Amino acid sequence: MNATSHLAALSYEELVRELDARQRSRRPEDGQGLPPPDPATREALAGADDAQVLALARRLEFRGEGDGGGASTIYGRDNRRDIYTLSSPAHLRAAATAAAFVPLAAMTRRGPRFVLATQEYGPSLPLCPWERFYRQPTVAVGTGFLVAEDVLATAGHLAVESHLWGPGREPLTAFVFGFQMLDPGRARTVIDADDVYFPRRVLLREWTTQGPDWGLIQLDRPARGRPIAAVRHHGQVADRARLYMLGYPCGLPEKYVGGARVYANSAPSYFDADLDAYEINSGSPVFNAADDVVEGIAVRGNPRGDFRFRSKDNCFVSLRLPDWMAEEACTRTTEFARFL
Repeated sequence: MNATSHLAALSYEELVRELDARQRSRRPEDGQGLPPPDPATREALAGADDAQVLALARRLEFRGEGDGGGASTIYGRDNRRDIYTLSSPAHLRAAATAAAFVPLAAMTRRGPRFVLATQEYGPSLPLCPWERFYRQPTVAVGTGFLVAEDVLATAGHLAVESHLWGPGREPLTAFVFGFQMLDPGRARTVIDADDVYFPRRVLLREWTTQGPDWGLIQLDRPARGRPIAAVRHHGQVADRARLYMLGYPCGLPEKYVGGARVYANSAPSYFDADLDAYEINSGSPVFNAADDVVEGIAVRGNPRGDFRFRSKDNCFVSLRLPDWMAEEACTRTTEFARFL
């Protein structure tokens, strides 16, 4: 049997794990990735080069096979964590700068608080029941973060007036701080009015499909007492720099995503990273792990999407790829820092 015949008998997951193992043997400094392929897979693929393995994996991917396909993807290990699991003061401070974009239609005012009308993440898609965060609530439609006392930075494709206001300039979207899990079974879905803000005006924005994508939104009042994210004003992030991100993937309560690196750094207005991001991470701040300064805004994800349909179980699971296939684009903060 030739190498191509061996490949045809293997699954998408086995092929991707083999590619990941090969990459990590060349770059052991990358740390942990996907689970290793089993010995039988390694033996079957011994005569195939990387190009052959990758070509068949892509054919299987678009045929809908495998267990893993929105705007983004899990690269290597799933590095998403709830905020209550964090202990680093710097990470907790960074988390406090991020706000969820929530449709006003999903909020009810009750005295000094707002109640969020959520739905369960897993059943709403529908996901396979073993997917992480299956029973957590979802409500967010985007992410932003404080860069001044009354200014939120986000993706330019979210800073759109028709999304923020109705025809009579009534707000359609609120910016909610503190939408987080309190423990494994409870989410904060009743929010103090002091932690809910509304758009006053779009100060500036730029939105291109393959270049800069950023927006600055002025809030209806200053967010006094809340930490403000420090952003890079000059230069650029180092190649292979370690990163982390905060945001609301798929509208879930806020998540910390660590274990990421810069993977492509040559474009003038953005860099690519292996962030475990999903569609509603658009607008998320991407921090340098060395100094907790924001290097970019998550704006574009893997074109393969967030999820893959698992036909034998009739449900969706997160797409998983090796870290080195990273395609999560982040607009550099230097594109807008001069306006702050």
